[in-house]
Amino acid sequence: MIDLTSKKEESINELIKKYWHLIELDNYAVHIPYLAIVYDTLINHIKQKYPNVDLNIKGWCGVLIRILYFKNKIESEIQITNIIDEFIDYWNLNYKNYCNNLISYTSEYDRDLGFVYKFIFEKS
Repeated sequence: MIDLTSKKEESINELIKKYWHLIELDNYAVHIPYLAIVYDTLINHIKQKYPNVDLNIKGWCGVLIRILYFKNKIESEIQITNIIDEFIDYWNLNYKNYCNNLISYTSEYDRDLGFVYKFIFEKS
């Protein structure tokens, strides 16, 4: 679990306010301070390192990190940035081939969510 002891209560509360539109979707009060840090780390890393990456890929990074967080696979902020880096590289190397090998899919959402779970499965 992400370490909250190194954070001041005021800074965590500021992050909660900043990302409330994302956090409120989860309805898990116990996770609120952790999710604020997760989302802040995710968004800042993508803004700084990947400003020109397609918005679709950025969104799927968020989905990936959220899934991994709720599977208790996120233990530190550094891990979040490493996973994002690895996922974006994985997307750039494998996404076209993945799409070409699909026979059919019901929607782009299902196709891309399947790709996220393929990444999780291969990296587990």
